Amino acid sequence: MSILINSKIKLTLIALVCTLSVGSISSARATTAIKSGSDLLGFDGLQVDSTIYNVRFIDGKYKNIFGATNMPVFTTQSSAIRATKALDLALNSELADFSPKLMNGCTDLFLCFIHTAYELRGSSALVSTLRNQNSGSVDLFNVGAVGINADLSRIGRSVFADWEVSQKENVPIPSAFILFMSGVLGLFMKKRIIQKK
Repeated sequence: MSILINSKIKLTLIALVCTLSVGSISSARATTAIKSGSDLLGFDGLQVDSTIYNVRFIDGKYKNIFGATNMPVFTTQSSAIRATKALDLALNSELADFSPKLMNGCTDLFLCFIHTAYELRGSSALVSTLRNQNSGSVDLFNVGAVGINADLSRIGRSVFADWEVSQKENVPIPSAFILFMSGVLGLFMKKRIIQKK
């Protein structure tokens, strides 16, 4: 009986260690600020839903950056808004509370609009926009449109977010993994008990 109990404890500990290690692997991926001197060029490793992206801030005309017919990375308003919110979290993290002037393409001291496109409609790109303000101010979100011929480099307070998929992954859900491991443990223990009889 004591051998059976010790085996249960060992298997439970193994399942717990596996669960914790999978959780730590998924949380080990960190968002990295990409800079040139003091200018923030963008971020690598930014997670939106279950996909990891690299994003760069680029000014200029939409059609010159992305092409006049290329579809944006995000294809729905809701996914673009989630990307914009993830970008806001990265910009305001303890690691990097960036003021607008330090962002590539923005020269304004107080404000920078960051546009994430999600649909082309005629001669406009529909965008989810983050209004990044000075430290201590609340950043705002909205949706709108930017002309594909509008030159953001002339404005000084607006840039496009150029997103690219870094890697796609299924982000593990710890409770599902624990449930799965409990089932495996139960099957293993049932087999052991049947073998003992």
